[in-house]
Amino acid sequence: MSGGTSSDVFIPQVATDSIVAGISDEGVKVLYGSEAVNVSPTLGAQGMLKVGRKLTIPYFGMIPTWQDDVPEGASLQPDKASETAEEAPMKRTGVAIEYSTWEEMVLLGRSRNLEPYNLFTGQALERLGQRFEARLVTTAVTGLDSAYINEVPANASKTIDWDAIADTKQLLGDAAKKIVMLSCHSKVKTDLTKLKDATGRPLLVDATAGTAEIPRIQGLPLFESDFNVKSSDSPAKYDTLLLQRGALALWHSMPTVELYVDPRSGTKQIILWVYYIAYRYKSLPGGSKPGVLILRTR
Repeated sequence: MSGGTSSDVFIPQVATDSIVAGISDEGVKVLYGSEAVNVSPTLGAQGMLKVGRKLTIPYFGMIPTWQDDVPEGASLQPDKASETAEEAPMKRTGVAIEYSTWEEMVLLGRSRNLEPYNLFTGQALERLGQRFEARLVTTAVTGLDSAYINEVPANASKTIDWDAIADTKQLLGDAAKKIVMLSCHSKVKTDLTKLKDATGRPLLVDATAGTAEIPRIQGLPLFESDFNVKSSDSPAKYDTLLLQRGALALWHSMPTVELYVDPRSGTKQIILWVYYIAYRYKSLPGGSKPGVLILRTR
């Protein structure tokens, strides 16, 4: 591009710095920033980053139960919080972008008085968050014990309803109070939108109603994504996830940005890489049950 400014030229280090600055200390935002996912952007130094490398994931259980009816002068029986360690493999995700995309961002920035690197950062992090969310949804359901799957009913064309959500919660007993989010397919979200009480009022609290920032059902935020499982059955089955606080973990490295020039053609590509680990805890502190439930409906 002739007659341009210094921002016309893509500088990988400037792009990297812009992206890193756009990531908060809490990491890339996923699932609306829900407490269902523990996110950390502190995954290993470059020398430790390798696809398939298994990392140990330690976490502590709850402190021991309080001892009751302790007589005066009696001592307490000491105990300690349980400690568990699990392993998870490291993965890598990346994207190659044609250089012409950057040139278009420069033109768009000029027309709207926007900084091209800010446009690039915003889109890169949005796409990265979507990739993480897709992996987290898959990770949440992989290998989940069938005891925590509520299919209602297995042989009928029943869509989601209020009672089905309540019955699914009961699979966790009193631990259900720790559920902080539902994640569902857009078709299920449409079915929820149609639910009404006896007076005709919608049961789904829409984001535009009152002070709700995102849609809620039974007081729980609703994350809508077609990454949620849709079966190939006819009619299809849809998996809605009920997630407890801290059910999932996401660790990721800071993105790296490279400018690749093909030695033969001279064409340019902007390449971004990120290493990460997405994980579902086998059980949560204080119990033996997982932090994920599946509600399967038509």
